[in-house]
Amino acid sequence: MRDKAFMRNLTGKNGFSLVELTIVIFIISVLVSIAVFSFRNTEVIDLRTCQSNLKILDGAIVQYFLNENSYPGGLDELAPKYIKTMPKCPTDKTKSYEYDSEKHEAICPNGHSYP
Repeated sequence: MRDKAFMRNLTGKNGFSLVELTIVIFIISVLVSIAVFSFRNTEVIDLRTCQSNLKILDGAIVQYFLNENSYPGGLDELAPKYIKTMPKCPTDKTKSYEYDSEKHEAICPNGHSYP
């Protein structure tokens, strides 16, 4: 009786087969590759968000000029009439956008610009 139990363990009926282990490793590798791709893609998303914020701020500057017949002294003059809240660059949310009074445009503190 004891020999039958020992032989059952040697034949591998209590463990996982090589096919089952291969499938599990494949599934884990697919999940890891998806996670790596999504984390790498956040830089592009942050850049596009910043470019969109700059376009919105520049549009608000133009609206201010059309209504007031002069350019604003700073971006803080745009809120809340021309823009609901002042956005921040998603790359570093501690820094606010700056205003170039010579070019009359918003500038990203992290050096982003839109084409």
